[in-house]
Amino acid sequence: MKQKFALILLCISPSLVLAGCATDSGGLRTREENKLAVNGERTKFGAFWNLHPDCSAATLPNVRIIERPAHGTAEVVTEGVFPSGAKGKYAKCNGKAVKGQEIYYTSTPGYVGDDSIKLRSSYGLGYVDDVSIRVKVVK
Repeated sequence: MKQKFALILLCISPSLVLAGCATDSGGLRTREENKLAVNGERTKFGAFWNLHPDCSAATLPNVRIIERPAHGTAEVVTEGVFPSGAKGKYAKCNGKAVKGQEIYYTSTPGYVGDDSIKLRSSYGLGYVDDVSIRVKVVK
């Protein structure tokens, strides 16, 4: 029986400040990132997608917010995303629209300072990714 292989990626917007540290413990992978957002402006923090080798969408990632920001709002939106950064046999998929999950953050109007969000994503493949995002909100 042939097995299907899928590429699963989190794309981070290149306009954001990034830093990361990843660990893996029994299928739960954790990562920390730093992001920059302008006060009161809706900012895309990234996109989650899952691809088949032919670049069609595989399962829709299950992305949820497990710790909400204290000084703003975060939302997960299902929409068309454009994969980037795929390598090897998936490189041909870069820039092709597929259904995925986008993450958006908006600070409380007038707020400047630090905030944080924690996301959990899974794809039904036996592991879970947690992403802790430290947000610096500027004027």
